[in-house]
Amino acid sequence: MKARTQSGEVNADFRGSGDVDVETGSSAITLQGVRGGLAVRTQSGRVNVQGAPTRDWKATTGSSNVMFDLEATDGFVVDAVTRSSHIDIKGINVNGSVTKQTVKGTVGNGGPTVMVRTGNGQIHIVR
Repeated sequence: MKARTQSGEVNADFRGSGDVDVETGSSAITLQGVRGGLAVRTQSGRVNVQGAPTRDWKATTGSSNVMFDLEATDGFVVDAVTRSSHIDIKGINVNGSVTKQTVKGTVGNGGPTVMVRTGNGQIHIVR
């Protein structure tokens, strides 16, 4: 699925697998059941994604919070950075570097990369 909007919120609930690519200018992105690749971008809308990263996931925001609620998988590589807020990791053991503003490392057996970049937003990654 591919969706673009300047000021409209994007909400989607997926069944099955496939890649998702969503971009908004100033609105929220809420995605449920993502099983595949993910690319989401927004300047000022919050990002909430639930699913299983079976391919690379990437979320980029200017000033918004990002929440990834991940289903159990064999593992993934996490690469999360916030410039001026904090990162909250729950239910995940990261083998690597974990600080207030940066988390980089392997979870489980590794696998797809789960990357998050935000300027002023909080990052929450839970399993």
